[in-house]
Amino acid sequence: MSECDTLSKTLTISAVNVSLRSLFKMSEVLQYKVHPEDPSKTILHQHTVMSVHGVPLLGGLLETMILNSYESVISKGRLAVEDKAKQIKNEL
Repeated sequence: MSECDTLSKTLTISAVNVSLRSLFKMSEVLQYKVHPEDPSKTILHQHTVMSVHGVPLLGGLLETMILNSYESVISKGRLAVEDKAKQIKNEL
């Protein structure tokens, strides 16, 4: 789900995992806002909640594996966005 508020210049994106929901649930909210002191910059707030269920003995291990994978994907995504932003800035 996405919401774009043109008055506050805020974009909010919410997502919940569809796959493997019987093992864990992960919900994420990303909010992009114009920087209050420098309108040429954007602030990103990211909030993620994860819960593992249905595997009492392996829950901790599964949680660690999921978080490690998630952190890796997030790092790559952030670098890709930063690289694209630099590329666009250089083209201007």
